[in-house]
Amino acid sequence: MKVNATNERWEYVNSTKSQSSLNFAFAIANCAVLLFTCFAGVFGNVLVIWAVCRQRSLQTSNNALLVNLATSDLLRCVIDCPLLLAIILWGYNINDLGSVLCHTQAVSFSLSCCVQLLTLASISAERYQAIAHPFKTSQRKRRVKIWIPLTWTLAVLVSSLCITIAEDTPVYVKCRGIRMEVLTSFDTFGLYILVPIWFASLTVIIGFYGRIFIVVRAHTKKIFDKGTSSFPPPAKKGKDVTIDGKPLADKNNSEEKNKSKANNDTRWLGNRSVALPSISVIPEETVEELPTSHAVKTTPACLSSLPSSTGEYSQGNLFNRERAKAGKEGKLAKRSGYIVITFIAFWMPLIISVLMNPFTLHNPEAVQAILEVETFAVALACMTAAVNPITYAVVNPQFRSEFRQLKTKYKSKLFSKT
Repeated sequence: MKVNATNERWEYVNSTKSQSSLNFAFAIANCAVLLFTCFAGVFGNVLVIWAVCRQRSLQTSNNALLVNLATSDLLRCVIDCPLLLAIILWGYNINDLGSVLCHTQAVSFSLSCCVQLLTLASISAERYQAIAHPFKTSQRKRRVKIWIPLTWTLAVLVSSLCITIAEDTPVYVKCRGIRMEVLTSFDTFGLYILVPIWFASLTVIIGFYGRIFIVVRAHTKKIFDKGTSSFPPPAKKGKDVTIDGKPLADKNNSEEKNKSKANNDTRWLGNRSVALPSISVIPEETVEELPTSHAVKTTPACLSSLPSSTGEYSQGNLFNRERAKAGKEGKLAKRSGYIVITFIAFWMPLIISVLMNPFTLHNPEAVQAILEVETFAVALACMTAAVNPITYAVVNPQFRSEFRQLKTKYKSKLFSKT
C-alpha cells in the first residue's frame, strides 16, 4: 500500500511539473505574439491612417475601407491585446480576475473580429468592382458609405450577443478560473458565431479575388493577342525609305546613273527627317518642299514592313503602355493571393481548435492542453492587426511613396539637428 501511495504521489508531482512547463511555454509564446502585435500594430495602423489623412491622392473609396480596417485593428492593439496579455500573465496566480475585465476582453475581441472580417470582405468586393468597372466611381463611393456603418452596426450587435454567451470561451474560462470539467458547453461563441462569419468572409474573399485574377488574366491575354496580331501594314508607294542615311531602292531601278547624287542628297535629308533610332521615313511632301538645290527625284520605293513615324509608332507606344498596365494588374493579382494566404494562415489555428472542441472536450487528460492551445490560437488571430497594414498598405505603391517621403523628411530633420 505504501509503495502504491508513493508511486501515485510521484506521478502527481511529475504531471504537475509537466503541466507547469507546458503553461510556462505557452505563456512565453503568447506574450511574444501579443507584445509584437501591440507595438507593430499600433505603429503600422497609425501610419496608414496618418498617410491617408495627410495625402489627398490617397483619399479614395478603397482606401476609406483600409482606414476602417486600420481603425478596428488599432482598437484591437490598444484594448484587446493588453487585456488578453493581462489575463495570460495573471491568470495563473489569481483564480478570478473579475467580471468587468473578463467581459470587456470578450466584447472587444468579438467587436474587432467582426469589424475586421466584414471589412476584409468589403475590400475584396470593392477591389473587384474597381478593376471590372473602373469608371463607376460614384456608385463605389455610395457603396463605401454604406459598408462602413454597416460593418460597425453588425459588429456591435454581435458583441452585445457575446456578453450572454461568452462565459464558456477559453479566455473567459482562464480569466475567471473556471474548471472546464463543470462546463456543459465550451466556446459557444466561437462555434456558432465566429466560425460561420469567418467562413462567409473567406468565401467572399476567395470568390472576389478569384474573379479579379480571371479578369486580369483575360485582359492581359487580350492585350498580347492584340499586340501580336496587329502588325502595321506595309508602307505605301511614293515614299523613300532610308536606313542610316542611305536609300533602299528597287534592284530594277532604271535611274542608276543618279544613284550617287541621290545618296549624297538623301544623307543630308536624313539628318532633318523625323526617324526612329536607325530608320527614317521621308514622305513625298517633305521632299517636294525642300529647296531646289537639294531636291531628290523620287523613285518607286520598295515594299517595306517598317512602321512609319506617325500612326504605327504611336500604336507601339500604346501597346507598351498596355503591357505595363497589364504587369501592374498582374502584381495586383499576386498581392491578392498573398492576402488570401495571410488571412487563412493566422485564422486557421483558431478555427480548427474551435471545430475540434466537441471531440476533445471530454478527454480529461487533454483539457488543460486544449485550453492553452486555443488561447494561443486567439493570440495568433490577434496578430492579424499587425500584419494587415503590411499586406494591404505597405505593398501599395502609393503608400510606399508616402512612407518613403516621411522617412526622408525625418532623416533630414535628424541630420540637420546633429
